[in-house]
Amino acid sequence: MNLRRTALAGAVLISGTLSYALTTQELLQSIELSARNERALSRDECVKLAQENNRLCKISEYDVKIARALLNQAKSAYWPSVSAGLVAGVMDEPLIFGYPASTIPTDIPTSTGPLEIDVPAQDIEMTGNSIVMASLNLKYYVYTGGIRPAINEQARYGVEYAEQGVRRTEQEVIYDVERAYYGAVLTRKLVKIADETLQRMEATLELTERLYQEGSGFVKKTDYLKNKTVVEVIRSIKSSMETMQFKADTALVNLTGLPRGTRIIPRDTELPGDVPVPDAEQLIMQALDANPQLAGVRAGIGAYSARVDEARGSYKPKIGLFATYVHTYSELDTGMMHPDNKNFIGVGVGAELPLFEGFRNKNRVLEVSLELQKLQAQENALIEGIALLIQHAHAELASAQEREVSTGNGLRAAAENRDLNVRAYQQELVETEDVIEAQFMEAFLDVNYQKTLYEVIEARARLNMLVGSGSAPIDGGTF
Repeated sequence: MNLRRTALAGAVLISGTLSYALTTQELLQSIELSARNERALSRDECVKLAQENNRLCKISEYDVKIARALLNQAKSAYWPSVSAGLVAGVMDEPLIFGYPASTIPTDIPTSTGPLEIDVPAQDIEMTGNSIVMASLNLKYYVYTGGIRPAINEQARYGVEYAEQGVRRTEQEVIYDVERAYYGAVLTRKLVKIADETLQRMEATLELTERLYQEGSGFVKKTDYLKNKTVVEVIRSIKSSMETMQFKADTALVNLTGLPRGTRIIPRDTELPGDVPVPDAEQLIMQALDANPQLAGVRAGIGAYSARVDEARGSYKPKIGLFATYVHTYSELDTGMMHPDNKNFIGVGVGAELPLFEGFRNKNRVLEVSLELQKLQAQENALIEGIALLIQHAHAELASAQEREVSTGNGLRAAAENRDLNVRAYQQELVETEDVIEAQFMEAFLDVNYQKTLYEVIEARARLNMLVGSGSAPIDGGTF
């Protein structure tokens, strides 16, 4: 903290000529706030944060919830359906039954024959002006021709497809997080290389300037100017590297879902190397079982197989049970509104067998069968595509590891060459150009070596994603 205050005090003194400057207290608060927002995280910690907070992962989880809701809807077909109804109405006049005039014969003898009783025409009121009917209905399908289990099977495969979509999203996010995390490590390493090279070049420039000013004749002004030009070029490169580091840091923060303004400091300071190259055929076999995209297509094949069963069920009969209870309220107790008629209970069995629908069911079965065959063809094409991508990524990994070895050997030789040239230059035994070239060559090879290490990591991460083991650690482990 004392070192911070000393640096801050110097900053305030230097900026005293500016028209606006923060106070020492404000600067202290700013640094302390920035320190609170810094988080030192490892690769696994970043992956875990991304799985918990990444927006794409959260969005894909809704697909699983929706698919499970659809599955519960499909399961409801195995339960009976119960419904209640209420109908109330008021009519301007009650329903009337017009009874026509008639003659009722009897067995009573008369002088003219059996007695007949004449009944005049009558208007009989059947219901009152207002009627209220309450009903309770129950239905249950005993047999649906296989449609009900087929729909449930489709919904179950729908859940599996959604879950594989979540896995695929997670592994893509893991792949992006690994690239961003080790990209942040790489940019810090490049900034460090640029800074060390700049310091060495500045030390060489001071030595060149001293030798030139002493007038030894060994160093000319052109050597000094050439050295100074290289120093400024490296200073510019360092600034570009710092910008790259900032971009890598912000990308990592975005992928992990942390609040904007947070700064992640990678725990790793070196890029891991010497990663073993697995066998390509073994990776392909693992991908056939674990790749989420392939598993999603297979879930789709299962769903379409169930759709074929559903379509074929259209030819089969449907059998169901039903029960009904009806209570009717009316101000009349005569006619149709006799008390014995106001409560009604009925049970029964219903059956339906489709006979002809214009070949609609036949073409529906054909349509779904062709879609199933199309998905099966896509599965075969996807298998070949995944195998090809794994072979390419495997070749890139093997090639990058070979370059890692050769670049590492070249870097060690360049470091030794730079050290010998600097010592010889101090004794005025080599030209200025040789020292600059030796230092520049070491920096160049060091940058290439770090980039090669990153290419190894990226190829390994891509293989993890293709195989379906995207959460596997980058430094060793199994796919």
